[in-house]
Amino acid sequence: MSKTAKSGFIIKDQVVHEFNNWKKSKHVQKWLSSMGYENVGMVEAIDTRSLGKNTKADVIVTINNKKVGISVKKFTASFNQIDKRRVDKYAKMWHIPKEITDTLRKYCGGMGFRPIDYGEMTRDSRRYFLNELKCKKVDALIKNFCEK
Repeated sequence: MSKTAKSGFIIKDQVVHEFNNWKKSKHVQKWLSSMGYENVGMVEAIDTRSLGKNTKADVIVTINNKKVGISVKKFTASFNQIDKRRVDKYAKMWHIPKEITDTLRKYCGGMGFRPIDYGEMTRDSRRYFLNELKCKKVDALIKNFCEK
């Protein structure tokens, strides 16, 4: 097994350990809160290797009997990606208005909201960068997130 693969398994084990010690872990408390879980009664995490089948997620976390798949990546500690839900899920969970949801879809590259879907030529045909969107729309998006 390569050094890189071993390193990945160690990181997954650390994530599983953190989630299984969720009551004491400040990181997990922040993660759960940012994922919209305020009244948590139970958290259990397992490494998907133990399932014996190939899945996209590296770790499956069960939160109040709801399963969430997490892809674990090695990075410098910024903890900025812990959830990979679609924009629609966030819009519903956080009551994001449609106009702002559409701007977020453009930024994330949602189907039907990509530059290629509009026949536009941009830096990346899969998604818009914030400086490629109308300032008014970006300001509304940022204001919405700051208020939440």
